[in-house]
Amino acid sequence: EIASGWFSNLLDTLFAGACIALAVTIADNALPKESWWRLVVLLLVVLAASLAAQCVLTWAHYPPGYYPDAIQLTGDALRYAILASLITLVYAVQKRNAHCAKRLQQFEIDRISLDRRMLEAELQVMEAQIEPHFLFNTLNTISALMHRDVEAADAMIARLGDLLRQSIETVDVQEVALAHELDFLRKYVDIEQARFQDRLTVT
Repeated sequence: EIASGWFSNLLDTLFAGACIALAVTIADNALPKESWWRLVVLLLVVLAASLAAQCVLTWAHYPPGYYPDAIQLTGDALRYAILASLITLVYAVQKRNAHCAKRLQQFEIDRISLDRRMLEAELQVMEAQIEPHFLFNTLNTISALMHRDVEAADAMIARLGDLLRQSIETVDVQEVALAHELDFLRKYVDIEQARFQDRLTVT
């Protein structure tokens, strides 16, 4: 009899728990995610589901005319509602914390992306400022070389052409291979050494 009563009580508890879990899941998906009254509604749903489950269990266990009074029915329902309310409270707090952590992570991703775009914009501005000066100085050097060393001027034009061609190939690229970058810098240094002669030493 003890085992039978315990098993019957276990089935009642599982039935009530399933009813409460189903009601909370439906309410949780239907309620707005950011509402301040969300937790209050969930707790009211727990209480209502507990009462409904207890009514069904009372109907199943008692014959007509022998139903317990409202006080006993409410007490039995509160037995389920109190424990379910604690579980729901923990669930709601953990879900809110997870939601806040996810939003914080998204904010951090957006901030890193914005910082990267700002750095790219600053780099483009710097390149736009440097390139006209570089071209102007290089063309002046070529113009000066044309009067005293045509071969050197021709070699410098070839270097400048290679450099500009390589620069155009990577105009919209933010990351390039190290070998490509070193080759680009080598051409740049060759042009600068032709301009400054012995005044420039590169290590």
